[in-house]
Amino acid sequence: MTRIRKFAAAFLVALTVIAGAWFIYSGRCIKWAIDHHSPNLLKAFLVIGAPVNAGFGAYGRALTHAVSTGGIDEIGILVKHGANLNEHPFSDLLLLAWAYDVAHGPEVGEELLKLGADVDALAIPSKRKTTLMHLLSHSELSASKIRSILHFAPNLDLLDSNGKSARDYIRDRRAAMETAGFTVGELDDLVGPKISIQQNEK
Repeated sequence: MTRIRKFAAAFLVALTVIAGAWFIYSGRCIKWAIDHHSPNLLKAFLVIGAPVNAGFGAYGRALTHAVSTGGIDEIGILVKHGANLNEHPFSDLLLLAWAYDVAHGPEVGEELLKLGADVDALAIPSKRKTTLMHLLSHSELSASKIRSILHFAPNLDLLDSNGKSARDYIRDRRAAMETAGFTVGELDDLVGPKISIQQNEK
């Protein structure tokens, strides 16, 4: 009976060790720490070898999941441990663009930019759109998000697949940008004063 108990105890210990190893090295611990907004645990898991680029199926990789949950602290920790800031977590959408899309405000996108994300990287490679162009293409414009991108000095002269620059997008959406809260002065600084039809005819 004693042998059976010893064997059972050893078996349970072995199962616990195996389960713990799977939890850590499969990256499930990373998702757990992100879901529970536990930056200290996340650091600990990464230090003992949890994969920083672990994938979680529909949730994407660890950094994408942190972006989706708005975990500013977790984003910084993952990047410090080597997560790729300029990845395309979905087939044709840059992580930076996803950050601006999924969050209510600009804070998550700004955090990626502060950590070194490329403001001019192609947000939608198939259309050669930058994140600024992507935001300017939305039916409802967010002044706070667009201002946030502009704060990091994007190149307004890069061209998309149709030969349009960000300046062209701003000119095309000028009325919508004013409605969203941009001042005439802000827009003039970006693309010059609005030219009326009468001025154009002269």
